[in-house]
Formats: sequence, structure tokens, C-alpha cells
Amino acid sequence: MEKNTYSKIDAELMRDAQYRKELSISFFNATNSAIALVTSSVTKATPMEKKMQLIDQVREQFLDKYKQYRVDILDSITKPAVDPSIQEGLDRAKAIYENLPRNSTGNGGVAH
Repeated sequence: MEKNTYSKIDAELMRDAQYRKELSISFFNATNSAIALVTSSVTKATPMEKKMQLIDQVREQFLDKYKQYRVDILDSITKPAVDPSIQEGLDRAKAIYENLPRNSTGNGGVAH
């Protein structure tokens, strides 16, 4: 394996980390936007508990919009298009690999 080549696990870990980062950013953006919207919409006499409830409700609405945006737009951009015949070959190779006999050491190696 080349020095600069990432394994599939490394790629998945990086993708998961990026997704968690996106979720954190979207949460704080939604929270800040909700605070701005609610504070500009209610009077100073509105009880703090009511303001907090409104902020939570608006934040959840913003997060729902983000989740839908992610499904509709971002997921379609980030999914690589794979030719169906190539995908079938990959699926067959994976099935063969997963059905190979393993040795008794538990390290997943192929029995010799």
C-alpha cells in the first residue's frame, strides 16, 4: 500500500467526522438564527421561559429544513455514480470475500 493511500476505514472515519462537523455547524446556525428571529419578534415583556420555548421550536424547524436540504441536495451531490455492471461485480467480489473460510486466530485471515 502506498504511503499516502487511505484505507476504506480511514475514508469512512473522515466522512463520519465531516458529517458530525456539518451537524454541529447546522445546529449552531439554527440556534443563532432562531435567537435572532425570536428576539426580534417578541417584546421584552415576554417571559424568558416562553422565549426559550419559541427558540427551541424555531431551531427545530430550521434543523428540519437543513435535514431536508441535505437529503435533497447534498446527498445527491456526494453520492458517486457507479456503473451498474461495475457495482454488480463489486457486490459479487464482496460476497465471495465474506464467505471465505477464516482461521481460528480471530484476526480475519484466510485459512491456509
